[in-house]
Amino acid sequence: MSVTSDYLHKVIEDLPDNMRAEIIDGDIILNAATPFVRHAFVISHLRDAVGRVEGLIALEMTTVVLPATEDEFIPDLAYYSIEDLDPDVWLVPANALVMAVEVLSGKDNSPAARRDRKDKAYSYAASGVPLYLLVDQARKTVVLHSKPAYNAADAKRDRYSTLVQVPYGDSLQLPEPFNLTLDTGIFNN
Repeated sequence: MSVTSDYLHKVIEDLPDNMRAEIIDGDIILNAATPFVRHAFVISHLRDAVGRVEGLIALEMTTVVLPATEDEFIPDLAYYSIEDLDPDVWLVPANALVMAVEVLSGKDNSPAARRDRKDKAYSYAASGVPLYLLVDQARKTVVLHSKPAYNAADAKRDRYSTLVQVPYGDSLQLPEPFNLTLDTGIFNN
């Protein structure tokens, strides 16, 4: 950890319980601890649709450390490999994360939308997270990012090599270890 990270962790630890904080590109981003109810509906519907997956656990409100970018995100929903988790820490290593889920609830062109669509996709890919699922309520689309691709010559070009975007109502295939077809119509409710 760097001196900056240590300082940011101190600030985060001193936040009131009704706030959550992420470190994105060296900045602390504060959000209310509880999102809009529609946001919670999306997470609930997704958890129900995916169900239990052998060897994984679905958790909310966990902080994942992304070593390639030194970012720390709190995915709206995270599917972790159970065997790679230490239940007694608050910072989870990226190598335990199988799929990060973010629900974009804000305005289409807001800073939060840019962070979810671009910054988080880049950081998750650069740190080798296999899957990143973005439920974009502003555009009524679901985007699955998969197959992180690395560019040794230019780390800023790290990205996911496969993107599948579907409008609400279409089916989306979630690959192994999920191996299921997701009906994205569930997000219309």
